Amino acid sequence: MLIAVSIIAGLLVALASLHALAAKYFSVCIVNGKRAVDREFQPNATVLLAARGCDPSLEKNLVGLLQQDYENYQVVIVVDHQSDQAWSIAHHVKSEFDTDHRLRILELEQPLNSCSLKCSAIVQAMETMSDDVEVVVLVDADVIPHREWLLQATSPLADPYVGVVTGNQWFEPSNASAGSLLRSLWNAGALVPTAALANPWAGTCAMRLKDMRRTNLVETWKTSIVDDGPIRRAFDPLGKQIVFNPELIMVNRENCTVGYVDKYVPRMLRWSRMYEKTFINTFVHMLLLVGTLLTTVGLAIAGVFLADWWAFVIGGAALFANIVLNVTGYIVVRNSIRRIESRRDETKHQHYLGHLSPGRICKIGMLIPVCQVGFGIWCIKSIFLRRVAWRQITYEISGRNKVRMLKYQPLEATVESGSSVSDVSI
Repeated sequence: MLIAVSIIAGLLVALASLHALAAKYFSVCIVNGKRAVDREFQPNATVLLAARGCDPSLEKNLVGLLQQDYENYQVVIVVDHQSDQAWSIAHHVKSEFDTDHRLRILELEQPLNSCSLKCSAIVQAMETMSDDVEVVVLVDADVIPHREWLLQATSPLADPYVGVVTGNQWFEPSNASAGSLLRSLWNAGALVPTAALANPWAGTCAMRLKDMRRTNLVETWKTSIVDDGPIRRAFDPLGKQIVFNPELIMVNRENCTVGYVDKYVPRMLRWSRMYEKTFINTFVHMLLLVGTLLTTVGLAIAGVFLADWWAFVIGGAALFANIVLNVTGYIVVRNSIRRIESRRDETKHQHYLGHLSPGRICKIGMLIPVCQVGFGIWCIKSIFLRRVAWRQITYEISGRNKVRMLKYQPLEATVESGSSVSDVSI
């Protein structure tokens, strides 16, 4: 048994070491690759936002969009229904902050049954897009843009060989609840390969309008559950590069419950399985990780019952090393996000990341094995997920372009202060 536990424990530590090295690669090779802002390149841009429900950051999102260091742009928000709270929030922001008349507020007119409401909203806005628009930038309601956000999203498009510019998201919960930290841990692990592969993220995603029309992307959205998933496949025939800009990693401070994470992560993995060729790598990685973790735990426990103390010590040491290496990787990635925030010269910004407290670090360490086992459960769930409940709408999904909205109704619930705001984040 000693040989078996040594081999399995060694594999577990090797996987954890790879995670830590990947985090270091992200920090050195990706985050340090800052892309210069080209202030002379400011094409006519339209920012598109779909809203259903009053996200906790919606007002700050719209105010931030209206305060960009950018000359020629407009913001179009498509609200699901006039009875939606987002409708009144948008009109309030327009009356108070839209001094340059940049904000257009539209109501979703005819929700399509063949795609998500979010895609329906984007399709409606795109079909009325003026020909003088050069760049379209997708944004989510839980993004609070800094003043150079639009410049950083559009500047790489000055290169004609670049077709898409994107960023990603870092979850930094304001409290240390188990659910909030679990989502942050899972996202920290997913962020590194997502950035390395430059997978499009609709929270911030810029494209030329003429390229979007050439790819027939709008037609694709009419049968899609998400807006960012089809982008890579649509742009591949153009032979243009998809660029990940680390300056567009946006911080999300929302809190959530364990129950919410158990719905959120399988949903994200379901989208990955539908639209990303690399999902098979994710699944194989999950099998190796969960398999070595559970086997190491089992062999360490068996060592106690069989009085094989070396097996127990080796297994326990490997489990401890697994936690330490993964916490180290998490901190390395988080410190990279802090560097990005400091480059924005927004140290007083509400999303600026302070130092991690020893208590939160310890809690993160305790949640590492939970997140790893959860990763296995969430992957399995994503494979069998056929119906998705998303903002009070149920969708039936039988394939990449086989989506059916079962029944439309305006959003009924409102977000009260102190509630689980993540329940309504797009």
